[in-house]
Amino acid sequence: MQFEFSDNSLDKISADAVLVFAFQDEKEKFPKPYPLSSLKNIDAILDRALSKAIETARFSGKRGETLNFYLQENFLAKSVVVLGLGRKSEFVADDLRRAVGSFAGKMKKKISSVALSLPSENETSLSVFLTAQMVGEGIILGNYDFNKYKTKEEKGEKKLSVVVISGPKSSKAKEGIEKARIYSEATILARDLVNEQSAVATPTYLADLALSISKKD
Repeated sequence: MQFEFSDNSLDKISADAVLVFAFQDEKEKFPKPYPLSSLKNIDAILDRALSKAIETARFSGKRGETLNFYLQENFLAKSVVVLGLGRKSEFVADDLRRAVGSFAGKMKKKISSVALSLPSENETSLSVFLTAQMVGEGIILGNYDFNKYKTKEEKGEKKLSVVVISGPKSSKAKEGIEKARIYSEATILARDLVNEQSAVATPTYLADLALSISKKD
């Protein structure tokens, strides 16, 4: 997975999709989404066409809920995906990771690149570092697929491989992404071992693997 950082606004980044976020509004009798700043900005550029699509689709902002809005002009991206984060009063860091993971799982064979702006600390009460880590883990792990025994044709399927993060340069965001890589690599190794054939993942194989890991810096 390749993570890039860009000073360009989301509408000026070339990607298969732009990802924006919304909480579920708890004050409404019939819950509606509460848009975060990235969604508001995109909606303004689209003359509120995105808001109308959200209303028509009855998108509520539940955690992991998505709405795909296809773009015709004004954007370099092909579509905008609105992702629900659930109720703000109950929101914790893992909700962001799980919501982004759900998005990545749904889109991993449909898009190869996505652009997004990290939700701000004012919006989520999460630090930039933790937000970047949760987004990174969500995308990497949500995109996981054990394809060792798939055919070449199946391996050649479209795969989400590039993530462009829009916004001011931030060392904390980069550190968060790097931590996400480390944690995700460990999780993926465990998943690979679970999915591996027992004839391959023998006790000797596991012992040799553990030894090789212990020798790494």
